[in-house]
Amino acid sequence: MTTLQLFSLRLAVSLAFASLPAPLAFAEEPNRGVRLRQQPGNVTYDVELIRGTQRAIVPVTYEFKTGDRFALRVKVAAPSYVYVLNRTFVGSPDELKNNRQIKLVPDKGAPADGAGEAPKGSAYSLVYPAKGANRLLRPGVVNIIPAPGHLMEMDENPGVEKLLVIVSSKPMDLTRYFDGASGQVRTAPVAPAAGRKDSPGDVLGKLNAELASMAGNAEVEESSDRAVTFVPVKKPSPTNPNPSGTPPPPPPPVNPTEPSVKAPVTGRGPVSTGAPVQPAKPYLIEITLAHYPAGA
Repeated sequence: MTTLQLFSLRLAVSLAFASLPAPLAFAEEPNRGVRLRQQPGNVTYDVELIRGTQRAIVPVTYEFKTGDRFALRVKVAAPSYVYVLNRTFVGSPDELKNNRQIKLVPDKGAPADGAGEAPKGSAYSLVYPAKGANRLLRPGVVNIIPAPGHLMEMDENPGVEKLLVIVSSKPMDLTRYFDGASGQVRTAPVAPAAGRKDSPGDVLGKLNAELASMAGNAEVEESSDRAVTFVPVKKPSPTNPNPSGTPPPPPPPVNPTEPSVKAPVTGRGPVSTGAPVQPAKPYLIEITLAHYPAGA
């Protein structure tokens, strides 16, 4: 698999996080996913998984295993700028995926609401787009994240991977918080206020406040009702050297529009959907991927 570039999702810096106020509550409705897919600015998403010599399209609620390689598949309904952040939490995936203490706002090491010790996770990292660029995704086409021909990988430490997907109709300057070359969170802003240099806690506090605001502008319907079919990974050949079956990366764009590549579908059924409450404002979808040991 020499054409696949594996992205490590583990970071060494640990922080304790408190709970985020619950997203806007909406009454249960049987066709909520259909309604969200009809709203302006919506996004649908699922995951392309490669497990050993097999591959499939799976929902985000799927149980992932150590060694699994995967890419996020995103389709926007309108031209949109998309950004993806990652955080890692190590521990029991069954406990972590439902724990509200692992949300966005840091509590500087203190438990949340006296509920016990908050799980510790890595710092944020910027997974997409690369080098802090702004990429305008075209509507109606499946986009591969982190990039066509590239995959992320679950390492040997079970837990949960948090992928925070930000969708905006306008470009955003995330280089205020992330180094464009490495994708790692900054320890100080690019242009601190005159006469004062923000501490790392100040930077994270501002980032968390912005993320929390965008999370409150989202409605999300996660689907697990999807038939999953694994098929063999394609073997290398002179005409198709990419064994994953994922199209190779296109040449660099000459404009800020992301060149989209439609990926093959080996799963059937509803996809997960997110939509903004206020379409003119950015919104954030928090995806939780549960990571189990290989033999579980």
